[in-house]
Amino acid sequence: MSYGDEAAGVGGVVDRFKARDMMKDWLRDPTVKLIAHNLAFDTTVMSAEFPELLPLFVDAYEANRLEDTLLREQLIDIAEGHFRWELDPLTDEVVKRKSYALGSLVPGLEKETYRTHYGALRDVPVADWEPGFYKYALQDAAAVLYLYRSQERRHGVVVDSEAQARAGFSLRLMSAWGMRTDPEKVLWLEATLEKGVQGLVEELIKQRLVREDGSRDMETIRQRLRASGITLSYTPTGQISTGADTLAAAADAKNDIGLNFLVKYAGMLKLLTTYVPALKTGTVVPINADYQTLVETGRTSCRRPNLQNLPRGKKQADDLAHYVRECFVPRSGNYYCSTDYDSLEVRTFGQVLFDKVNGTTLKSAYAADPDFDPHTNLASQIMGLTYEEGMRLKKAKDPALLNMRQTAKPAIFGFAGGMGPRKFRSYAWKGYGVSLSEIESQELRTNWMRSLPEVTNYFARIGAGTEHGQTTIAQLRSGRARGGVSYTDCANGFFQGLAADGAKHALWEVTKRCYVDRSSVMYGSRPVCFVHDEIILETPKEIAHEVALEQERVMCEAMMKFTPDIPSRASPALMMRWYKGADRVFDHNGRLVPWEPKA
Repeated sequence: MSYGDEAAGVGGVVDRFKARDMMKDWLRDPTVKLIAHNLAFDTTVMSAEFPELLPLFVDAYEANRLEDTLLREQLIDIAEGHFRWELDPLTDEVVKRKSYALGSLVPGLEKETYRTHYGALRDVPVADWEPGFYKYALQDAAAVLYLYRSQERRHGVVVDSEAQARAGFSLRLMSAWGMRTDPEKVLWLEATLEKGVQGLVEELIKQRLVREDGSRDMETIRQRLRASGITLSYTPTGQISTGADTLAAAADAKNDIGLNFLVKYAGMLKLLTTYVPALKTGTVVPINADYQTLVETGRTSCRRPNLQNLPRGKKQADDLAHYVRECFVPRSGNYYCSTDYDSLEVRTFGQVLFDKVNGTTLKSAYAADPDFDPHTNLASQIMGLTYEEGMRLKKAKDPALLNMRQTAKPAIFGFAGGMGPRKFRSYAWKGYGVSLSEIESQELRTNWMRSLPEVTNYFARIGAGTEHGQTTIAQLRSGRARGGVSYTDCANGFFQGLAADGAKHALWEVTKRCYVDRSSVMYGSRPVCFVHDEIILETPKEIAHEVALEQERVMCEAMMKFTPDIPSRASPALMMRWYKGADRVFDHNGRLVPWEPKA
């Protein structure tokens, strides 16, 4: 099949050296725009094959001359409120989950098996190729141009597509470099988990929750859940849900030791079957996690494995989850440098309040003290203290202040997103381990709103915009559109989207310096992980201090493009393996050294 003018505009197929020379010419020509589907894959592969192309790709990305039709399609769907879902054009109803593969987006594109076999043609002259390979290559190029023009016809200008393409390239380079794991730690974790699982199976058999053949006795489990007295949830087929949250709630309600064992068993089994195989891979070759550049909020996601949401655990003797993270180690001669933004979404919320309703409470607080602590501020207010008194108690590690500060954390993030007291209770417990009654949740919300008087006007504006149902919002600074948003999505989307845009821009600025800016002390370091508001580098030990300070500066400077009225802060820490909660540590010469947990 051909695609009209698109097919006519496609030239021929050339060998890789001719393609390299043509690509150089195109990248150097400021009048040329290059378009591809899953662009970051192509630019990363070409950069690996011909490293001299990498700085040219970076310059072209920077000049907005590279676009990705896959990301453009996702941006269109996000703007129209049906990301990842295919709609019936007549009824506007969901038909099926949408695939963003080129063959699924372009009607009639032949799905040949040739696509994944071009590696075998590496040293074969083009003239000797089987005709199907030649035809598929031409058809693929024509299909991309057809899709690009279709997107223009359907939607017009796709706002923010060039910035998302830059983020996609940064993430792909990071994934290609990958992360390594410690063989001894991984083997220890696997053996310990296997022993733990076996021990729990024996206990569960005694409790009659698991049969001798290892299968779960679902009828007995459901009986125990009914006897717990908790509010049960049900599956679409009408069965009692036996998810981890339900089991844990029931175990706590009746101090049911058997259900407690079952919760631990499920957790250990997941670690053993989901994470250990990936960790073992990392002892041989780098783990190349699959980052997705976009979800509805503008954030990224990650899978195989999900490095953005590794198990945390409780750091108790019988909880091994936190050791998954600690299996990751930098390559020999390097440290990890983890730099994360301080209170990023509080700061972006302050910027949104200033932009939307001229709210100045957070703006003034951060202007007076760029290291202002919003959690201690709210905790102090609730306790009837001044902010200065609260900070002194925090420094002294006062238990009452620290406990109230922990309670304040979910309030600041949950209520800013328009969450009501009832839903907030679940959010606070699951995310922060804070247990509150509905009345306590309401009192906490009242105190939070008293600390930020302008949120009343902000929520009124959000309410007016969503009064008649879902609406479409445009992100501050980037202009990226998100459609089909409800009241809470709207309230949350502004500040979360702003944080996501700023963090992606920071990742791009860090990536440029690591890969192509030879004048930067960061040159030669490598980003290895991106966790929303945190960028982890692998950096040579001898310059780790200088790299950390430069990374901090670059990230803060990048964020100012999105929060020009709220100063940014970022905290670097060096590590010899990936620790959650690592902090900056200085030696007697004032140089950063690796943080390690206390024994």
